[in-house]
Amino acid sequence: MKTVVMPKMGDTMESGKILSWLKAEGDHVDKGEAIAEIETDKVNIEAQSFVDGTLRKILVPAGESVDVGTAIALVGAPDEPIEAGSPQATAPEAAPARSVAASPAGTNGVAPSAAVATAVATGNGASAPVGTDERVFVSPIARRIASENGLDVSRLTGTGPNGRIIRQDVEAALSQQMVAIPPVVSPTPSQPAPAEAATPTTPAPAAAVSVPIAEGDEVVQLSTMRRTIARRLQQSMQNAPHFYITMSVDTTRLAELRERINDYAKAQPGAAKVSYNDLIVKACAMALARMPQVNASFDGDRIVRHHHINIGVAVALDDGLIVPVITDADRRGVLDLAHESTRLVEAARTGKLTPADIQGGTFTVSNLGMFGVEEFTAVINPPESAILAVGVIEPTAVVEEGQVVVRDRMKLTLSVDHRALDGATGARFLAEVRGLIEQPMGLLV
Repeated sequence: MKTVVMPKMGDTMESGKILSWLKAEGDHVDKGEAIAEIETDKVNIEAQSFVDGTLRKILVPAGESVDVGTAIALVGAPDEPIEAGSPQATAPEAAPARSVAASPAGTNGVAPSAAVATAVATGNGASAPVGTDERVFVSPIARRIASENGLDVSRLTGTGPNGRIIRQDVEAALSQQMVAIPPVVSPTPSQPAPAEAATPTTPAPAAAVSVPIAEGDEVVQLSTMRRTIARRLQQSMQNAPHFYITMSVDTTRLAELRERINDYAKAQPGAAKVSYNDLIVKACAMALARMPQVNASFDGDRIVRHHHINIGVAVALDDGLIVPVITDADRRGVLDLAHESTRLVEAARTGKLTPADIQGGTFTVSNLGMFGVEEFTAVINPPESAILAVGVIEPTAVVEEGQVVVRDRMKLTLSVDHRALDGATGARFLAEVRGLIEQPMGLLV
């Protein structure tokens, strides 16, 4: 009997939601065949089976979310018995998260796009129950949240399979800490202070603000994507000290070049129409090649300068924001870059992005010009060190050689992680981008 587990489909994925099962119990499944649709923190993907066999048992029903590495189904021979009480029959613990990491993977432990399928592992041994001296079983996300808040997981009772401590158990314990902190009683000679009264090494988290709900208010549960956006951007603002640089850029010549490129592209079969954003992405890619110190990530006591220049393009969806990545943007011609950008945006809006399409970004461009936004500041997309916010192109009166003339201009605002870069470096980078936009023939050579 093979155990199908919730796969890790990205470096930020910690859990997934079963949207629907494409196969029913008793159906035959072929290796590589889609068996379920899974909602991750960024995309919806059809999970595939790595083995041939019969779908004997569905362990996680549609609509439920589980941690990465949790068993979600059993695949085996049609007449193979499912032993009662066996790890395969009852416990997602039979295929812990480390089984995913042990499977063939690319960099950073992320499975390559060819293996964006459901990981399968054999469960050969039962797990020790919670409460023994050997080990306390905790899901990865529950362990992380507990560690961040100084919570001792060994004191918790798990409600997950086989007594595993899951996210809900940790959050419930933290909620109790916030609303039911016992009073500190001063000890007397005959009454020693209890151990619980000792000052904790990590302060308890501040209580969340309770939102009053009035009659007629609509309560919308967060999607997996929305929860991930909230968590990651909150972490970005808390951990990365942002500073901002804004420059006004003349786009008159950029418009002329775009028109000439698109006139040429009309005669080329399959060529995509080049947008202003495509040219801005190209300008950023070339500027990053000239200033590799910006194409970097802060990593504790070191800075990692990335070899590849992979630029994310923020795409607004109905339920959130997603950032597909144009890989090796500096090595692509303008038409190739426009074609790839068009493909990624369409895939994002139709829910057809793959994990390979959203991984490995080293810099991001966020453009709200199409909404008439003049300028704004964007939140850095970790672990990147900078993001460029692009405003609307507007006719603007400017002074040139003592004369007032009308020129097309837009405002660019660079958000920078001050841990990785200083103000002068950010200013020089933005000046490079501005120079390439104002003298755009440099984008073609």
